[in-house]
Amino acid sequence: MGFVTAKTLAQRGHAVFATMRDVDGRNAGPAAALRDATASAPGRLTVLELDVTSDESVERAFARAFEQGPIDVVINNAALGTMYQLEAYTPAQFQRVFDVNVFGMQRINRAVLPHMRARGSGLIVQISSMSGRLVLPFVGPYVGTKFAVEALCETYRLELASSGVDVVIVQPGAFLTDFAKKALQAEDQETLRSYGPLAEVAKAFWAPMVDAPEGTGPSTQLIADAIADLIATPAGQRPPRVVVDQLTGPMVEAVNEFMQNLQNQLIAGIQMTELTTLKVKSS
Repeated sequence: MGFVTAKTLAQRGHAVFATMRDVDGRNAGPAAALRDATASAPGRLTVLELDVTSDESVERAFARAFEQGPIDVVINNAALGTMYQLEAYTPAQFQRVFDVNVFGMQRINRAVLPHMRARGSGLIVQISSMSGRLVLPFVGPYVGTKFAVEALCETYRLELASSGVDVVIVQPGAFLTDFAKKALQAEDQETLRSYGPLAEVAKAFWAPMVDAPEGTGPSTQLIADAIADLIATPAGQRPPRVVVDQLTGPMVEAVNEFMQNLQNQLIAGIQMTELTTLKVKSS
């Protein structure tokens, strides 16, 4: 998803900073492939070392990016998945998943938002999931992070509305990337075994995604195009959420509409509608 999005944005003429861990080590191949894929693009692509779980790594990466000018858009895409029974994940594993999926988002946003608020413009795109609205079995820690991300980004959207910074949540469905293959395995195998046949149900649930050949299912280009379209949309006219899924999309959109109506009623009820109308530029 990140590869295709970075490539698409460079092809549309944007200057792109594509970040990943261990650029000169285990990810040297993907980094080189991304550079090759965008070599003739009208935009400019720079690969930067960045680990979202490290304050220092985030600060270094943004310092390098800011040397080339302001950052107009940030896309929070880093995420770690889970599979199998919720009980079999240890607290330490929960901390790891939340560190990547939730705290990583917060580190990135804190690095860029002061600059965006000072300019009075910017766009934060948060990659969430249909699992941020609907619950599936056997993905508990991941679902927990995505529900958290949805709530935090909704808060950001309200608190930043008057600053000129847009916050949009993109909610993909089940795309057959290598996400499932890299999912965090449950560490407490004794607990997992105690579930007996139900543990096998979890394995069977995930098998189609783990074993699917590359290129199967809907293309991640749909997500990349949705992000590119959001960037091209004028500031202040972007929707709060964009669903990218044909299977669960109607269900997620129904939840989005219902929750947004309730959210709007709550904001009006506590007389905070000025959050979305007051225009303030950071000093």
